[in-house]
Amino acid sequence: MSKYSRQALGDLTPNNLGQVKALHNTVLPSIPHDDDFYKSALESGELSKLAYFNDISVGLVTSKKQDGVVSISEILVLEPYQRLGLDKTVTAVHAYVQKGNEGGLEFYKKNGFSIGEDVQVGFV
Repeated sequence: MSKYSRQALGDLTPNNLGQVKALHNTVLPSIPHDDDFYKSALESGELSKLAYFNDISVGLVTSKKQDGVVSISEILVLEPYQRLGLDKTVTAVHAYVQKGNEGGLEFYKKNGFSIGEDVQVGFV
């Protein structure tokens, strides 16, 4: 990768919704997304982002918040842009695991997460 590449995250807007749909059709062609999905993604604000590489939209993160819990719906990156360090534009990821879910805790530990603090009843 060139040391002069530009990587950035940008907001989802009605103006770039076509790019979002194109990413879905390319990366997940067999999984349909209806208008409600796109409406929810637009309304999620800071929870959903387009990933740019040299000003080209090459990836997408969509998340949603329900009952005080944020869930990552999908992380997509076009195949030619995978393994180029786009993940470094994400500076923090927090996962919540139910207390007693030893398998879940082990999974996250193996992937570089650490156990933080109790954030709500029954979750760490």
